[in-house]
Amino acid sequence: GSILGKLICNMPNLKELNLTDNRLLNSGVADMLEGVKHSDSLEKLFLNNTGVDDGVIDVVSACLVHRAEQSSQYSAVERSLTVVLHSNNISQDALEQLACRVPATSKVCVRCESFLFEEGKLREFDYGAYFEELSLNSLDEDCGMHHIGINDKGARQISGVLKEDENVVALDLDGNSIGDEGTAALANALHSNTTLEGLNLDLNRVGSRGFISMVTQLVC
Repeated sequence: GSILGKLICNMPNLKELNLTDNRLLNSGVADMLEGVKHSDSLEKLFLNNTGVDDGVIDVVSACLVHRAEQSSQYSAVERSLTVVLHSNNISQDALEQLACRVPATSKVCVRCESFLFEEGKLREFDYGAYFEELSLNSLDEDCGMHHIGINDKGARQISGVLKEDENVVALDLDGNSIGDEGTAALANALHSNTTLEGLNLDLNRVGSRGFISMVTQLVC
């Protein structure tokens, strides 16, 4: 973690860093964020499924507050930063604490499980809108939404957009928390969608009811 933090400090053109599926834990993320504090270029940091819990919120908050303070003191334009923490063990209470600590005026976005902190407010994350954004802006026809905390409600949000989508050919939803209800909603969307050729639901919570829903829609 400390080595990575030093590397980040010494990479003036680094804009995006994806550490998804690495076992950094709270201590590794804390060391790495020391470098993020002093990075003038980093705009997106992905820490999905890195084994962190509520204890990481203190160091995340300190990093975000430090960046906001540094920007206000030394830069005419505040540096924006998006931190993505899906598929970790972070509670809503911890996210509410973060929302109270980070300045409401700072250009900070934190996505975690089914919540979004942005513009000083904590609200539920709309996976349907996120899927639509990915579909419209993707450079290829594959859409990756793996390990980002999608539950049944999120799957229903995605299915509402998927019914009408004409861009995405392959949708990767592995490593989420989609159960039978969410699978049924996706199956229903597939019945209307004429573009999608591949759907990955590996490592979710699909049971027999969800499997039957999917098979029924595909064979009818």
